[in-house]
Amino acid sequence: MAPEFSLPWATRDSVGPAEAPFRLGHARGKVVVLAFFPKDFTSGCTAEMRTFADQYATMFGDGVVVLGISVDSVTTHVSFAQSLQLPFQLLSDPTQSVARRYGSQGSGDHMRRTVYVLDKDGRVAYRNLQFGALDPHAYDDLKAAVHSAR
Repeated sequence: MAPEFSLPWATRDSVGPAEAPFRLGHARGKVVVLAFFPKDFTSGCTAEMRTFADQYATMFGDGVVVLGISVDSVTTHVSFAQSLQLPFQLLSDPTQSVARRYGSQGSGDHMRRTVYVLDKDGRVAYRNLQFGALDPHAYDDLKAAVHSAR
């Protein structure tokens, strides 16, 4: 089972209300993609999130919850999401407490780039602990894992 968590979130439109953080348990019944990434506005992270946005309909589709997670603040996340027109939420894990539970904690103020797919029952169906943001095969594997988890 995927570890439960609750984190503040943002979209390209706004910061989520403090009293209503994103809770993983609320996504039960849907396939969930957790994309831990080092830092907003860095080249690899921009490439990864841009690819997710550009291929959103074909890679993920309806009924899939996509979540980008980094150490950045929700305010920075809004700017990053606006700059790329991201159609999904970005979560803020500044202490890497959730990243630690998923083996995604990095050194210093950066997370490791990892991707998880959770099935509709909340079980880890796929994980890539060295996701290649610039590797087209990484996205093919992710798309296949999402399809399989459906």
